[in-house]
Amino acid sequence: MIDDPGGAVIPTGVDIPVEPLRRAAHYTGEPGCIADARSFAALFLDQLRNEWCAEIGRRSEEALLLVVSELVTNADRHSQGPYILELEGTDGAVSVCVY
Repeated sequence: MIDDPGGAVIPTGVDIPVEPLRRAAHYTGEPGCIADARSFAALFLDQLRNEWCAEIGRRSEEALLLVVSELVTNADRHSQGPYILELEGTDGAVSVCVY
């Protein structure tokens, strides 16, 4: 929807959320966590496509899944305890944080 300066609301056909899509998952470091994190990220991208109408190409999806795998692998190898994967995205960008 677009607000017209005259006070009318003009339908555009697609409403796009204002807030970024945010999701987080907790992992213990047990076997299978890296694959679970990749699956979580893939579901996040699907949700971003559906809710934000984001056009995410194959190369971008593969790159994001690789980044998630690498960050979760590093957390798994170097942390003394559990870790959290946070994903935040819009139709233009996705951020990945593991701590």
